[in-house]
Amino acid sequence: MASETLLQNMNGWLREEFFQNNIYSDGSVPPFLIADLGKDPQGRNRFLRVLPLYQEALGILQKAPNELGPLVSLDFSSELPFLCKPEAAKDLASLLFFINKEIQLSGFSFDEAEGKILFRHINYCPEKGIDHRLTIGITGLILLYMDLYSQAIEEIASGKKTFNEAMEELVHAAKQVLKQ
Repeated sequence: MASETLLQNMNGWLREEFFQNNIYSDGSVPPFLIADLGKDPQGRNRFLRVLPLYQEALGILQKAPNELGPLVSLDFSSELPFLCKPEAAKDLASLLFFINKEIQLSGFSFDEAEGKILFRHINYCPEKGIDHRLTIGITGLILLYMDLYSQAIEEIASGKKTFNEAMEELVHAAKQVLKQ
């Protein structure tokens, strides 16, 4: 199955779940899909990019008989709809490290040069293992993590709070829960 066919399938599955999507394929870069994830609580648009890449470079693994088809890496990434102020970069890096310790496999990343914050999930699987459940499950997981952590990330990225202030609030909240 070619990348375009795989993207068409994923496009259909996401549309079934009421996501608006577009596939981009101009020949200069590998084809990819952009899904509209809706607006965040502040009314800003959020998007998810899905880039399937066939793993031809794995050599011997690709030569082994595999009834499920070739291996594909699915690169799901979503840029958060705000930037980090340069003076908040150190605190933001500390927060993202703290959050990423709790998230298995995926995570937030920070492009310090441009101030961009991303959530990225890479999934390696056989081509025939890519289905509706996988596509919607990963998309939902990304939305969950973005909804859970975006507010705290933005407060630190904007300089409204430091990492230490955020951790003090977390400890205070945890103590309140333990008292109950």
